[in-house]
Amino acid sequence: MKLRIKDNSIRLRLSMPEVEQIHSGIAVKSRCNMGAGKHLTYSLEQSHDNHAKVAFSGAEIKVLIPAIELYQWCSTEETSIKRTIDVGNDTNLTLLIEKDFTCLNRRDEDESDLFKNPALKSSER
Repeated sequence: MKLRIKDNSIRLRLSMPEVEQIHSGIAVKSRCNMGAGKHLTYSLEQSHDNHAKVAFSGAEIKVLIPAIELYQWCSTEETSIKRTIDVGNDTNLTLLIEKDFTCLNRRDEDESDLFKNPALKSSER
């Protein structure tokens, strides 16, 4: 799972196996080792209520999306879930959860577990 943070937005991009994992009800977690025994952990988990939430504690970011929304996203051609969360003080946090697509330009990265980019012609797939 890839994490991108910019200002008041958090974006998570999931590979095909990660989408299958969250679809089966298992949280998707990633960890970035920062050295000296410190690390940043981030996860996408099912919420059992009707609201998207973000929990932040220590060095852990937890994004919670209602289970029904995750199930629908995983089992359809929908490419993203976008939510805006009021975090107080007249401030909103934007969440964007996306299926991770292969790049249009070839790179030296293993993209075998990513979704086929819909912008590619069928002959290029």
